[in-house]
Amino acid sequence: MHVTLKDISKSVGFSVNSVSLALKDSPRISEETKKKVLQAAREMDYIPNNAARSLVLGKSRTIGLVLGNINSNMLISEASLIEKILTQRGYSLTIVTSQSNVETESKAIDLLLSNKVDGIILNTHFQNNIPRMERLRKSGYPILLRSGFLRDSIALDSVYPDLLLGSYIATKHLLDMEHKRVLYVCHAENAQDALTRSAKAEGFRKAVVEAGHSFTFDLILPVQIEYADEQMIYGAKFSSNLLEAAHKETAFVVAEDELAIPIMKHLIENGISIPGDIAVASLDNTRFAESAVVALTSVGFDALELSRQAVDTILTLIDGINEERELVNKSIAPKLFIRDSCGNKYKTNYKI
Repeated sequence: MHVTLKDISKSVGFSVNSVSLALKDSPRISEETKKKVLQAAREMDYIPNNAARSLVLGKSRTIGLVLGNINSNMLISEASLIEKILTQRGYSLTIVTSQSNVETESKAIDLLLSNKVDGIILNTHFQNNIPRMERLRKSGYPILLRSGFLRDSIALDSVYPDLLLGSYIATKHLLDMEHKRVLYVCHAENAQDALTRSAKAEGFRKAVVEAGHSFTFDLILPVQIEYADEQMIYGAKFSSNLLEAAHKETAFVVAEDELAIPIMKHLIENGISIPGDIAVASLDNTRFAESAVVALTSVGFDALELSRQAVDTILTLIDGINEERELVNKSIAPKLFIRDSCGNKYKTNYKI
């Protein structure tokens, strides 16, 4: 005999809707109620029929995740955590990538919508598709933005790492070490593009100005990196402006660990000492930061907490999308991990 939600409802004395929400680990249900429902479900050998539920409720029990690329260890780690948490909640995850291209991102969103995913988590650096996402959200479709830019002007629910504050902390740390000039090193077409699109660049600018220095665009150093093959097995080749800057400056804040680590290797191979000649700090605190050629000072975020908050929010939207309420706007705070690359590894209690 197949056990239904109605059977569990009769057993525990809660409504069918409450039982359903409890089994989905909805934040709208108390922990005590969830515990009773889950215990009854186990004792009654309840097996959820997701296919039937999808037909009856018009739900796929699938969430779509749009990533910029799948070459980033940080993004893939986060996607893995989101998938694990969703699996525990009875959902599956479909991942698509924009390949860091706005048109491809739009097509990726089209693909998820055509596959009728129950909601979309969008991690983007582009603003082009935001108006479309806002229209979908207004029409009742669950959208969660996983990017932290222009917070006040976007009508979407969001859970994101506070990249602006993270970059501010990394920059301020180097300025507090009495470096007269700190350069922000990043992938970008030019300095203006970096400052327009990146919360990290804005955090850098804010720290420079608050320290009493003049901000000029020459403090942003866009660098290009090429690999010998697409698999990035062989050595990296950087644009010449990187070495030129390293010979003149004393400190770099690099936009991400996955750029900072090959940069440090490149500088050392060209006779530049870290941190002797130049101090380096970065963002993301990936698992490779501590084991880099010089242990890398980096600002990180709690990836598990970020993933949990994202899943909780998108599932709450799915459960009650038509309820009137304020938009969710949750930022995950950064933490500075000080290591050898900035030349101040013994300072462990740094505060803003």
